[in-house]
Amino acid sequence: MRRRKLLFAFTVSQSRLSLIALSLGMLFIAQHFAPSSASAQGRTWFYMPTGNGHGFQIFDRREGKITYFLEHPYRFVAPSGTNLPVDRTTPGIGRRDLAHDLYFGVSVNDERRWLNQLTAEVVYEDQTNIIKGTQRAGGVEFDSYFFSPFGLEANAMVMLIRARGEAGAEVSVFSKPNLKFGQGGSRTDPVDSGEQLSWMADEGYAIETGEGGGHAIYVPIGGIDIAALGTDATLYQEMLDRGSVTPSTSCQESGCVFVGQKNLILDDSGEAWWGMVTLFVNDNPNHPQSAAFRDVRSAESVVAQWREFAGEQDAKSLHDSVIAEWNAWYVDAMPAELNEEERKIWRQSETVLRMGQVREPMQDNRKNLGMFLAALPIGEWHTGWVRDGVYAVVSMAMNGHHEEARLGVEFFLNAEKGVFPELGDQYRVSSCRYFGNGQEESDGNYAGPNLETDGWGLVLWGAAMYLHYSCNLDWLNQTTVYGDTVFDGLHQIAQDIDAMIEPSTGLPK
Repeated sequence: MRRRKLLFAFTVSQSRLSLIALSLGMLFIAQHFAPSSASAQGRTWFYMPTGNGHGFQIFDRREGKITYFLEHPYRFVAPSGTNLPVDRTTPGIGRRDLAHDLYFGVSVNDERRWLNQLTAEVVYEDQTNIIKGTQRAGGVEFDSYFFSPFGLEANAMVMLIRARGEAGAEVSVFSKPNLKFGQGGSRTDPVDSGEQLSWMADEGYAIETGEGGGHAIYVPIGGIDIAALGTDATLYQEMLDRGSVTPSTSCQESGCVFVGQKNLILDDSGEAWWGMVTLFVNDNPNHPQSAAFRDVRSAESVVAQWREFAGEQDAKSLHDSVIAEWNAWYVDAMPAELNEEERKIWRQSETVLRMGQVREPMQDNRKNLGMFLAALPIGEWHTGWVRDGVYAVVSMAMNGHHEEARLGVEFFLNAEKGVFPELGDQYRVSSCRYFGNGQEESDGNYAGPNLETDGWGLVLWGAAMYLHYSCNLDWLNQTTVYGDTVFDGLHQIAQDIDAMIEPSTGLPK
């Protein structure tokens, strides 16, 4: 009987909030399918993120290259204060943007060029998270691809290059992923001082670290002819001057960079592919509170994950398998009456939702698996707000992505319980939002704390929508990290709501 009443409570909350979701959808259609005068407006947003739940890399259309590589996918990795819940005024520990920039270079027919001005023909390929841009040099067309692959449960960005031209043509291609590991400046935007970069010939990859901590691993995809390690300015100019770079095995100074060179011959179809993956693991961040967010994995274990994921695939087959994975993930749930442009917007929206869900594995210091972010970076809003997360859960459930919806609800049941004394002892869902490691985040001012209990009922709505569309009633008997069942966890949320009702109004305090 208790379970039946709780499920009924889920159901009666659906209709009103479904109207909110429908209204938002109608507003979206109105904004994006307005009369033709709207289409004449110039572009006002220039950032294209790619991510897989472990990090984000961002292409800047104005710069024509990747200019962001986030150490974690969320805005704040953990609380900066150690005396919670008393101190709510101190901002969290900001995630680092490790990127200086990442892009390719080419040498063909005596023309040498860095492909760092991809300002035209830049798109998301087939509405996935694969960013594709095209440039020409020496009579050959070069496609650059940047993406973070799903299925690899690690912070990674693959960069691939495809040369297209006359069969038998010889080209040299170069990758230059330049990350920053210095400790100076602000934590969120580190400098490039004190870097340590080594080429591990036997293992077939380069590894980099620095004063700020963490390790980047650069693994060629399709072999390598020359590995060059030196300062960015030196290797940048050397390629332009010579069409090649000088082999070297280490760099320990400011501005270290790894440049990989591969010499290619276009096959009978007039194509050749090559690539590089940049892996990152935050295993030893240099911060007084690093224990609250560091990754327990090592650089070697992340490389092993990559090897298992990529197998023996070359650059082209890896690209094709990633496209196939996206096509297998999509669900044919869109309305039949949508036209081709509307179908593309639908698919791209699915992709954005998928990129916005954290997939970092659970650890003793991190309970964030399944957390949906309120927005993708850049900006301040790639944070786990409760209400935004529930809207994403409901969208995933309604559109057939039941696994993502389930993980989204389970995040609220598995995250750190609430700690603010104004709301009682160990309430289940945050009063506002979450730090990246799954601890409650809120704020306050002279008038007191910011307490938002409306999210609690929304979590019940999200659970109801998952159950409605998946029909997975067995899920209610699964165990949370706290040892209770999913049903009992949801029932606690209902009790938390009941405890907050103001008798005189019938509304939450």
